[in-house]
Amino acid sequence: MSTREGVAGRVAIALPDPPLRDGSLRLRPPVASDAEPVYEACRDPQILRYTRIPRDYDRVDARAFVAGAEARRRAGISLELIATDRADGALCGVVGIVVDRHDQARAEIGYWTHPHHRGRGIARGSLVLLSRWALGAGGFVRLDLTASVENHASLAVVRDTGFVREGTARGAWPTPEGREDMAVFSLLAREPAVAPAAGHET
Repeated sequence: MSTREGVAGRVAIALPDPPLRDGSLRLRPPVASDAEPVYEACRDPQILRYTRIPRDYDRVDARAFVAGAEARRRAGISLELIATDRADGALCGVVGIVVDRHDQARAEIGYWTHPHHRGRGIARGSLVLLSRWALGAGGFVRLDLTASVENHASLAVVRDTGFVREGTARGAWPTPEGREDMAVFSLLAREPAVAPAAGHET
């Protein structure tokens, strides 16, 4: 049974211990100095296009995101981790889970890569590392993942990670040009281990 099964109301999300890493890639909690690269990334057209980040996202929003991460984790709302493969620990991307408020053993996982660090497998490696932990020591039993059918880079990240495509949610993604279909994926704790993190992000 999951360590999160049967819990009434919110329960704090543990921090991975030891911290998650694979080769040079590691995941760490946000720190104050991440606010500026978060702001830069969240002004990127591709990230604005395929996430729910507001189009008027500013530095105040970035600072609030970073400063509030620990409180959201302790409140059982979400866990956001910074992905880096740099010797200085500089932000290369973000990966996180948002817990279903009605089911504490289920969460949605998402990721983005800073535009200056794309093409090195950051998103895929981060997805694999956090998925393995969440469905193991993290105590979750199901992870959901959705991506626009037009987001070919994100769909390539998911490929061969163990996530199973369950279908398509039609017209589920609002955009200024109209509503788009979303590819729906899941991974369960009882399924085989996720593929190794080594890979390439397109």
